[in-house]
Amino acid sequence: MMPPVRCFAPIAPVKTFDKGNGRTAYDIGRNIAGWARVRVSGPAGARVLVEYCELPSDPELVPDIHPSKMKFKIGDPDYASFYDKSINIRQQNGYILKGGGPETFECRFSYKGFQYIRVTADEGVTVERVEGVPVHTDVADAGSFVCSNETVNRLQQMSRATLLNNIHSIPTDCPHREKQGWTADTYMTDQTAIYNFDMAAFYAKWATDLAGTADRNGGLCTVAPSTGYDQSISTVWPAAIVFVPWDLLCYYGDRRVVERHYETMKRFAESSLLRQADGKPEIIREVLGDWVSPHMTLSDTLQSYEMAPPEGLTLYGTASHYRVVKYLAGIARYLDRPQEAERMDAWAARIAESFNREFFDPATKTYHGDKPTPYRQAANVVPLEYGIVPQSDRDAVQRNLISDLQKYDGRIGTGFVGTMALMDLLPQVDPELAYRLATQPAYPGWGFMVANGANTMWETWDGSASRNHPPFCLISGYFYKYLAGIRCVSEYPGFKRFVIDPSVVGDLTFVEAWHDSMYGRIESGWKRDGERLTLDVTVPVNTSAVVHVPAASAEGITESGRPAAEAPGVRFLRMENGKALYEVVSGTYRFQSSI
Repeated sequence: MMPPVRCFAPIAPVKTFDKGNGRTAYDIGRNIAGWARVRVSGPAGARVLVEYCELPSDPELVPDIHPSKMKFKIGDPDYASFYDKSINIRQQNGYILKGGGPETFECRFSYKGFQYIRVTADEGVTVERVEGVPVHTDVADAGSFVCSNETVNRLQQMSRATLLNNIHSIPTDCPHREKQGWTADTYMTDQTAIYNFDMAAFYAKWATDLAGTADRNGGLCTVAPSTGYDQSISTVWPAAIVFVPWDLLCYYGDRRVVERHYETMKRFAESSLLRQADGKPEIIREVLGDWVSPHMTLSDTLQSYEMAPPEGLTLYGTASHYRVVKYLAGIARYLDRPQEAERMDAWAARIAESFNREFFDPATKTYHGDKPTPYRQAANVVPLEYGIVPQSDRDAVQRNLISDLQKYDGRIGTGFVGTMALMDLLPQVDPELAYRLATQPAYPGWGFMVANGANTMWETWDGSASRNHPPFCLISGYFYKYLAGIRCVSEYPGFKRFVIDPSVVGDLTFVEAWHDSMYGRIESGWKRDGERLTLDVTVPVNTSAVVHVPAASAEGITESGRPAAEAPGVRFLRMENGKALYEVVSGTYRFQSSI
């Protein structure tokens, strides 16, 4: 049903450390999912222990390790020195030699998440070679992004690596601690994965895994596949049953997945009503909200976040309930079920009314949770991005959000749920501020991870939990959708008609990106030299696009050296928000303008 899980080219250690007493530690230079391949020789019956670690508590291996990683209550000093406090788990396998010459072994019974390997060998054993073997589902490349900012390039590399580390026949949360198909982690990153890899078959199969977790009332589990763990307790997480099939439709034009699971989607939406707060129709209780929301300072323990956001969970349960029903209206309309679409639209309107009555303060134009807190970014950006805010109040709520982001100098104050909403909304209303967030070198921010040596994406902004976790990989989707400007249009599934709308922001001097759609390769690349901008675009055969060319005015814009309005296959539409919009048919174009 999907590509197989395979081993990939082994990675030689970049550093080796002799730890004495038959122990040697190896740093392979990057965090991977897989196992070690070890070549040894020695007498029959001799033993070799192989241990794996993401972030060992050994200052020789990790010289700049945070003091919190050195605090242990473990009596075994050998264990403590190779113990990853952030994931509280031990990964190891062993081998008993048969003797008689060199032997190569690797553990295929399970895979691990690690950057460091420690080998402990009995006396008389010679360890000849140790390598790290990456293991993941063999999805094909479907995209590339590179630009002039090295922090952005590092984040792109981190995102791709983390996604591959967490694709093992199911999308996982991490390769070391749980290896489970956490549902929100998946829908928060499925678009990013689609831009980078061919995920069509993989996600279609996983949607069936998720649908298979349904109970008699239509409730779903927070992980898929599942043995029943966390069944029917969440709306925010299993909402993936709606969002992932919808993205498969939009990005691949695959109608079959939404058709196959439409009834499951409807029953899931109805099951949320079983968790209504007492006396509050359509206000939905929740157990998982804006996961790992950050504080704005780093603590001695590094636990600088809230797993459950301080504003409470009900706001997120209700907002996700609205978003699920609103998406269902669109799916019903696409499946030519107009009466169901109208019913879903009316239902969504009732949810929005209840939501605003419960969580909106009309005096301050801010949203709050069910617990009193100061202003919270996630609590305000989620209703904005989901479309819940009344139109008459939208500008004021948005201004308050931007004001808070500026107050903290572009430092992000959101966890999983809020960050996804923020990086979908902000690039459309304040592209410069969105870029500041994307490259923020201070805590909390993606640039902070890069500045602190990350080579895969962290679960938390401070790095105190898993360091190989997908949700914040959504930043790569921002690079494709907004910096390169390659965006699909849901009314024309599979990039039949799409948008090229690049953000020329910050210190960027060039961007180069491509994505292989179902119709062929889409390319968008731009560079600026002073006030001169060159935008190169490739539109596949049998498609069309609307290209947004940044320009001070439409006058003087050229395409392949001719006035753009006279170029074949190009039709000027209008000026909008400092960009000239052109409709183009399939072909390769070079627009030049003054900005």
